[in-house]
Amino acid sequence: MARQSLAPGSRRRHSETRRELRLTTWFSAEELDAIRRAAAATGMDPGAWLAKLGTDAATATDPGRSLAPPGQLTDAVAEMSAATEMARRHGYLLNQAVAALHSTGRHSPQLNAAASLIARAVRRMESATLAAGRMLR
Repeated sequence: MARQSLAPGSRRRHSETRRELRLTTWFSAEELDAIRRAAAATGMDPGAWLAKLGTDAATATDPGRSLAPPGQLTDAVAEMSAATEMARRHGYLLNQAVAALHSTGRHSPQLNAAASLIARAVRRMESATLAAGRMLR
């Protein structure tokens, strides 16, 4: 039976087959610091983070492509989520301004402001989506 639990300390998932081989690599102090920061951003152990990144790249359908580090993709998804929430909130303001227009028949300054906020939110959503898409290519 495959072990699918996530070990304490945010290590990578256990494999169905036992891992018995070790690979040793050498880094400069700056490289190791960057690896530790990137791993910490994803909540993973540096060794587990490197192993996941390496096995993901090696088993990708197009092994020649570069994969975004997991933390960068997580950040891109968080930005997409934040942009979507911003659009939802500004959409509510636009809906209120349009409702006021329908009930009074008068164009209010809030309508232009809300439409401008929606346009900015949509540009932010588009930018976040394109950034995530570039990481996944």
